[in-house]
Amino acid sequence: MAPPIETPTFILADGGKLALIHNGIIENYQALPRIAERRGYRSASAKPIPEVAAHLVASAAVRRVTSLRPLRQSANQLHGAFTLLVTHQDQPGVVVGAEAKLTLSGGFG
Repeated sequence: MAPPIETPTFILADGGKLALIHNGIIENYQALPRIAERRGYRSASAKPIPEVAAHLVASAAVRRVTSLRPLRQSANQLHGAFTLLVTHQDQPGVVVGAEAKLTLSGGFG
C-alpha cells in the first residue's frame, strides 16, 4: 500500500491548464504509470503518483471538465481512500470532485 499523503497535493497538467488536488491514499499506485504510459504519458514511472493521476484525468477530460464523466472514468481506475478536485483553465469557475471512502465537502465564500 502507498504511504498516506499527509497534506493535499496540488498538480498541474495539460500544459498547466488543468489543476488537480489529491488527498488520501491511492493503493494501486504501482499500476498507474503503466496505465498512463499506454495513454501516451512518457516516463510516468518516474513521476509522483498524484501527477500521474492528474495526467489520467487530463487525458480523459480533453477540455470537458464540466462533465463528470472524464473524472469518473479516471477515478474508477484508482483504488484506495482519496479525494480529487479538478478545474481547467478553459472552464473558469468550474470545480469537479470525486471521492472514494473519504468525505468530500466544499464551500464558497
